[in-house]
Amino acid sequence: MAEVLGLRHFIKVCAVTTVSDAELVADAGADALGVILADSPRRVSLEVAGTISATVSDRLVRVGVFRRVAYDDVARALDVVEFDALQIHGGLDEGVASLARERGLALIEALSVDELDAASGVGDAYLIDGPRPGSGVAHDWDAVASRRWNRPVIVAGGLRADTVADVLAKVGAWGCDVASGSESSPGAKDREKVESFVRNALQYFESREEHHG
Repeated sequence: MAEVLGLRHFIKVCAVTTVSDAELVADAGADALGVILADSPRRVSLEVAGTISATVSDRLVRVGVFRRVAYDDVARALDVVEFDALQIHGGLDEGVASLARERGLALIEALSVDELDAASGVGDAYLIDGPRPGSGVAHDWDAVASRRWNRPVIVAGGLRADTVADVLAKVGAWGCDVASGSESSPGAKDREKVESFVRNALQYFESREEHHG
């Protein structure tokens, strides 16, 4: 499977809202964090996003999460916040894709499990989420597992520490993403949940790499 951002695997903790939680995610050994700049209870301001990004600039892949966003909005965000990747929900605009390329950013195309046929193939990876992103509700992975993908796949939607390895194995995914499964309340991370999620995902990836070389 092709590597993205130079990573053999991708463990992302999303919806980070504070510097202390960003440091927790980094200390836990995750590969990436996400900050949400779309309508969400977990949305942060550009100023907060910028501070979080600067805090972990040398430790994590920093992903900006947007939904149905216009070119100008992304450009404005990138003038304030330094990201390594953009995660776009609700359709990938050609202008936004071009902007990501111009800035040297990786591009993650996020799809609901109900809209797999809408994949454009423009991005570097697909993130497959549940019907209601951020809800914490798990979904049926059969449709994703049975499909042939032309890009690395990141699984998301209702994942928890005790389920992440099984889902990764079923789909054969390159990465995983957790938000509500790492929280004590919306936007607030729980140390044990973060650490156990990252630990279990990492153990799975290390075992897979050991067996497949």
